[in-house]
Amino acid sequence: SNADDMIILKGVNIFPIQIETILLQFKELGSDYLITLETAESNDEMTVEVELSQLFTDDYGRLQALTREITRQLKDEILVTPRVKLVPKGALPKSEGKAVRVKDLRKTF
Repeated sequence: SNADDMIILKGVNIFPIQIETILLQFKELGSDYLITLETAESNDEMTVEVELSQLFTDDYGRLQALTREITRQLKDEILVTPRVKLVPKGALPKSEGKAVRVKDLRKTF
């Protein structure tokens, strides 16, 4: 689904553009991201995978600090705490040349 579709997670309305706006503020990140929603032990969870820009280091300490800072800013904005995963440039799936933004794998009962 695309970046305009509202997500409802734990009763909170979230627009992917809110997430995108924060990610774009980090020069260490590229422009491609993927939001995955899944159900784990009857809890809905959100994972945000985001590609690093080519310029960024693979220094583990810096990556950890960056992950924490992105997680904090996202939580402040969308009120739920996502899992943030930084991935190498080009790692995220593309379909017809367009990046897939939201993957909803939640169980619906």
